[in-house]
Amino acid sequence: MIELQKSHPYSKDRRWRLSQGRRTLVQLEVSRCFNSFFDLSKKRLKDKYNLSPIHTAEEMQQLATVFPENIKLYAATKDGALLAGALMYETSTVAHAQYLAASEKGRNLHALEVLVDWLLTEVYPHKSYFSFGVSTEQQGQYLNEGLVWNKESYGARTIVHDFYEIQL
Repeated sequence: MIELQKSHPYSKDRRWRLSQGRRTLVQLEVSRCFNSFFDLSKKRLKDKYNLSPIHTAEEMQQLATVFPENIKLYAATKDGALLAGALMYETSTVAHAQYLAASEKGRNLHALEVLVDWLLTEVYPHKSYFSFGVSTEQQGQYLNEGLVWNKESYGARTIVHDFYEIQL
C-alpha cells in the first residue's frame, strides 16, 4: 500500500527501469480492450504462477459498464499493440490494482513501470492510498518475497492482514 501524500521514493532499480521505459514512448490511456488484457493476464498468470484470473474478461467488462466510476482498465500500447495493462478498482480514497500484466515485449520495454508511474503520479495523486493488493499465497500462509520487493520498489509498504476464525 502506498500512502500517496507520504509516499517513499522508488528504488534505484525501479528508477532505472522507468527511465528506460520512458524512452520507448508508449501510449497511456483508459481502455475498453478487456479481452486483449485478459488474454495477456491469463498467459502471464499461467506461465509464472500456474494460476488463472478469478474473473473473465466478459465479467469485468460487464462490471466496468455497471460501475464506470469504480472499475477502469488502463493500458500501455505502442503501434496499436497492448504492452501492459492495469485493471483498477476505485473508491473515493483508494485506487486498488486488481490485475497488472505485461507482455514479454512490454516487460522488455518496461511498459508496466511507465504505466504504474503514470497511475501514481498523474491519474491517482489525489487519492489517499494506492493498493497493489496482497503479497501472500495459500490464504496468507506464504509470503511471496518477489512480489513484496516489486511493490516496495514503487515506494509501497506492507500491511499485515490478520485472519480470524470464530467458532459458532
